[in-house]
Amino acid sequence: MVNWIHKHRHILFIVVILLICVSLCFQPWNCILKIPAVNCLKDNLDFIGNFIIRYPWLSIVIIIACIFFLLTDNFSLSSTKIIVFGMEFQLKHTERNAKLQIKNYLSSKRSIFVFYKEYDNYYDVINSMYDTLIFLRNQLKNFDVFSQTSNKCYKQIEGMIKTIGQFLTKYQSDYRRYYEYKAPEFGEEFIPFKNIQDNYCKISDMTIDIQKLNMEMKQYAIFFNIDTEKWKNWY
Repeated sequence: MVNWIHKHRHILFIVVILLICVSLCFQPWNCILKIPAVNCLKDNLDFIGNFIIRYPWLSIVIIIACIFFLLTDNFSLSSTKIIVFGMEFQLKHTERNAKLQIKNYLSSKRSIFVFYKEYDNYYDVINSMYDTLIFLRNQLKNFDVFSQTSNKCYKQIEGMIKTIGQFLTKYQSDYRRYYEYKAPEFGEEFIPFKNIQDNYCKISDMTIDIQKLNMEMKQYAIFFNIDTEKWKNWY
């Protein structure tokens, strides 16, 4: 029922307005004009009527535009394209727009490029990697024209998704379950995260793999013009 109302909301709105107008027709005109809302409506209609008489062609254009936007749902607008009745018009250069968004986003994801074992919590790093993976997948949606999926930017994004995805597939679920199982054992007692992290059975393999991931991601950083040297010797 709710979906039906939402789908036909414009028609229902028009029907309600017509019913109100019909009900007013059966009331004495003097009584109707005493209603503040009706009196205000009359003034507005007088203004609109005078506007139409004075600017007929402009009025026609406005009316057509209003009908178009009220009665059609086949209209959408995004930062990269506009779609009207299934016809797509590109507003921005997709590759340039995607590169800029990726650069801005990844410029705050230091652990993907430079990891410090003594200071970085793997649990937080893995969560950050997952968020990055989702972000990159969403960026591929901008390349919805088949011919664009073969360009270098698209391939670079695919490469990053593969690199991060392989690491998460290997460690994400296992380490999350380990960390979330171990952390509550200490209750309210404060304990450094390294005490939990260093006892993970695959910590050596995970450290080696994240270093490999850092090296691969630095190659992608060159393409997206991300300065990774700013994180060198942070600690």
